[in-house]
Amino acid sequence: MAIPYLLSLALIFAAVALFTWNLFGKRSGALAIGGMVLRSDDVSKLPSIFFKLPYPLLDLLAPLAHYVAWPSFRQRAVVNLQKAGIGSVITPDHLLAMKAIFAVITPFILSVFSEIFANPAMFVLAGIGGFFIPDRFVTDLRKSRENQILRALPGAVDVLSLSVEAGLEFLMAIQRLVERGGMGALREELATILNDIRLGKSRSEALKMFSARVEIPEVSSFVSVL
Repeated sequence: MAIPYLLSLALIFAAVALFTWNLFGKRSGALAIGGMVLRSDDVSKLPSIFFKLPYPLLDLLAPLAHYVAWPSFRQRAVVNLQKAGIGSVITPDHLLAMKAIFAVITPFILSVFSEIFANPAMFVLAGIGGFFIPDRFVTDLRKSRENQILRALPGAVDVLSLSVEAGLEFLMAIQRLVERGGMGALREELATILNDIRLGKSRSEALKMFSARVEIPEVSSFVSVL
């Protein structure tokens, strides 16, 4: 009986999410960079289904979460969401809403599989554990994104070096790499560097901001020699 019950809960949740998605639609915002368009809140580009599927519901609950005064969490969340590459779509309010949802549904789901969670103390502990599950999702995304950047960095450095040696100005070399490079976290970061410079930042400032966003030693070394 446990599996059909769990599937029913999952189907109900999916139905609510899809209904709210179709009812309220996607928010859209675009930023043009060198002939390509970066959407700052393109939900379809979220790398994790754990954020993509419940996003409509999270977006509805986020205004309520905004009233939760938790400055230390919000400061950490802004940094971690940015490092995970989803900070332009998922805000601390969305994350708080997700934490609340998981705190509620986790003990119910676990109680389906084990009677031990029918115990009030275990039920509460399961809810507390569920509250921290979204943080783990963000951490996993951050680590995955950092690995993407590390894998792509050597090739990008080689291309930039060859382009500059061939007489191309550094920023133009980055622009060409962004326009012709494959999709990935490093390409997104290079596009952000270009955008920051176009918004008035110096090259040095934009590169330092890049290093601060990702906080990867190899990236810091790369930035320091430019």
